[in-house]
Amino acid sequence: MPDHRFKVVILGSTAAGKSCFIGGLGILGGADRDSGIQVHAKENKESKGLEYLKRLKTFLNNQEWPPPSHTTEIIDLSVFYHDKIIDLTFVDYPGKDFLEELSKLDSEKNLALFNAYNNADFLLVLLDPKIDLNIGNGDSLALKNQALDRQEAVLQVIREKMFPKNNESSFKAGWNTIKDKLQERIPPNIGIVITKKDQMPQIKSSKDAENLFRTEAPQFY
Repeated sequence: MPDHRFKVVILGSTAAGKSCFIGGLGILGGADRDSGIQVHAKENKESKGLEYLKRLKTFLNNQEWPPPSHTTEIIDLSVFYHDKIIDLTFVDYPGKDFLEELSKLDSEKNLALFNAYNNADFLLVLLDPKIDLNIGNGDSLALKNQALDRQEAVLQVIREKMFPKNNESSFKAGWNTIKDKLQERIPPNIGIVITKKDQMPQIKSSKDAENLFRTEAPQFY
């Protein structure tokens, strides 16, 4: 029986590869795969995980891309791997609503979303190399600004986790209080996944990915 349990929230703007990541995980966890992974989707009024995972796997097995989402869905999965259970929360947003939904990181506005981020042990950030890191786009100012906006949305979530809103009132007490809170904060564990690696032949290892990330998105890094 697994004796290590972790809560992971997957982050990423629209078209960053979240759906394919989840669908691929579901395929790896299939009974016909000897991967050591089992994936269990939760199906309740808050999470239509089973139906969602089945749909994603069908598209990928048919060598098709999953279509864009039209509604905001909060999907809960449990991944069993050896002696570990990884509880994955994945929020799928329609269009560009990722930026808008992150403004609702408040228990009064979106309790499920707030709890998922607030209770996560790890944040897993999925980034598209072209649209999130602006790699290979030349000197286009519009694409550069788009990448910066998407990076800022992810950073907003990280800041929310490091500096919960219930500390805002104490921040007003002065700089000494702020410094105390800075010392008390718990930096979240963050994993970075650069998706669509087939577009980046220069990435042959995780070290290559980190070096690319460091040079192409130094401020975010």
